[in-house]
Amino acid sequence: AGHIGGQVAMFCLDITSVAYPMLVCIVTVLLVFLARGLLEWWALSHVLPAFVKHCRFKVFGSEVSFVFWLLMNITFSQLSFTDIGTDTLFTVSAMRMLEQHQIVASIWHQVWKQSLLGALPAPSLRLLIASWWALSLLQMIVPVLRTLRYGDFQLRSEHKFRLMGTSKAVCGDAVV
Repeated sequence: AGHIGGQVAMFCLDITSVAYPMLVCIVTVLLVFLARGLLEWWALSHVLPAFVKHCRFKVFGSEVSFVFWLLMNITFSQLSFTDIGTDTLFTVSAMRMLEQHQIVASIWHQVWKQSLLGALPAPSLRLLIASWWALSLLQMIVPVLRTLRYGDFQLRSEHKFRLMGTSKAVCGDAVV
């Protein structure tokens, strides 16, 4: 036990070798924020004129002005991106740490054996980390899937506004 404790102490002191230079992280995030902002603005500039005329805007179920809705959506979009980015940085750092420090796997197995689930075989820490990271991407995938209509899969959607014609789905009132 004393030998493992010494290795853990050395591991904790050497944890800085896993970190990325802060300047690289900051520059990358700022460039992606800028690119995402420009891409979102370009996409919205094609769609928003019709929405402003025909749709009501809601935030947390309450009707709000277009400007407030736009600011909230841009803010939440960037926060979601930041969350996905930090999840990815953590995952990469954890994977790199697992490669460089074998003691982490030993600690994981010891902790697992002492837990309530100790009778079960210990799952791979690498697989657990990668799985949780993949699940974190659902926050990006689920909203896209929720906007799809059944007719989109059959290539027969008319994509008209409800006040102009047939489809309520463009303004978000239809249920798939």
